[in-house]
Amino acid sequence: MKKNWEQLISDAHEPIGEGAEKKVYQSRHHPERVLGAYKHPESPGLVKARYYLTKILHILLPENIVDIHLSSSQPNAVVREKVKLDDLYTELQKIYVKAEWSDEDERRLRELEKQARERQYYDEHDLIQNLHNLGIAIDEGTDNFAYDTADKLKYFEDFPALKIEKDAVKRCFNETALQSAIGKITDDKSKEKAQSYLNRLMHLIAVEEAEINQK
Repeated sequence: MKKNWEQLISDAHEPIGEGAEKKVYQSRHHPERVLGAYKHPESPGLVKARYYLTKILHILLPENIVDIHLSSSQPNAVVREKVKLDDLYTELQKIYVKAEWSDEDERRLRELEKQARERQYYDEHDLIQNLHNLGIAIDEGTDNFAYDTADKLKYFEDFPALKIEKDAVKRCFNETALQSAIGKITDDKSKEKAQSYLNRLMHLIAVEEAEINQK
């Protein structure tokens, strides 16, 4: 696995985005995928939990939540589906990744961000509400959302599932709400996958809680 991830990092080509937590690269050999390299380390348990929750949410909200393919703690990185953005968001991304902005860049950026906020307001509100109903809070910054070429609003960030505190494991989701949503999936194969990810997530939480209790 380590060798595979070393190859994956070397496969990172041009940067296509950067936020407070990670930098995103286009894959050199896999144009349909992107690599997100986190700036700070995380434990294997937190990385796995994030992967499981993101997979569940992609199954529940496939038109809005970008799929995740791989996740690793050494290095702390993820591989996700690349979204083909529409023209407005493509232009926004080109400005975001510049090392320096000219006065014209800043003027154009303000103009584009205003257009983006106005366009995605209602769809963004609905998506945020759907996630809140599952007990999930997200980073609601405008630059975390974009429309693809099929006019579907996408949310690009991953979903941290746990926070390890001094004497407790805090869940960043509502298990009952997730279980209820999974139960309503009509496709048997998708339901089975989502349930499997939730089972793994809950087992991981039990392991993390046991480790804390032993300290």
